[in-house]
Amino acid sequence: MAFAIADANGVFQQDSDILLDTQQNNFRAITSISCSSCHSTGFIPVVDEVGPTTLANARALQLNRDEIEQLQEIYPSPTEFASIVAADSSQFYQGALDRLKLPTLGGDPVSGLFLRFDKDVTLADAAGDLGVTPKILQSDLRLLNPELQILENSVLDRDDFTQFYVDSLCRESITLNNQPEQAVCDAAAAAVAALNQ
Repeated sequence: MAFAIADANGVFQQDSDILLDTQQNNFRAITSISCSSCHSTGFIPVVDEVGPTTLANARALQLNRDEIEQLQEIYPSPTEFASIVAADSSQFYQGALDRLKLPTLGGDPVSGLFLRFDKDVTLADAAGDLGVTPKILQSDLRLLNPELQILENSVLDRDDFTQFYVDSLCRESITLNNQPEQAVCDAAAAAVAALNQ
């Protein structure tokens, strides 16, 4: 399944207030994450009223015979529509999860992973993100931005950690063969320096 939110001009939006997501601290729906959470078992069954309502009002809408036949082709009966939605959820969506060895019951794996990632960062989380052990990161904290030293005894908001991530990655991987490009590291160092002014 794929989800998108667009504004009135058709521009895709990262988040929206079209519904409230109580798992987000600002209650805004985040495209895909919030949507996946509600659709954890697939499509949400609804009664399709467009076809039946339009056909019931065909005379008032002044529809001709061709338009009525077109509506009948496009819109299945509510019973048939419910059957299609149920089959798509079980065969398509839950079948795909099953093939990927992901749970088909309970919380949605996409939103669950995002919510886990978005939690406050511990020393172990930061070390894993930077590709080092917690012991190495703890000994290197003094070499990184002073804002990260809080990790020694506490947690750091994910957004705050993200500000220093690339700069920290560059510093932690300086002795490795697989380093970020120098231009990326220079830009990250300049961004962090600007934050510290």
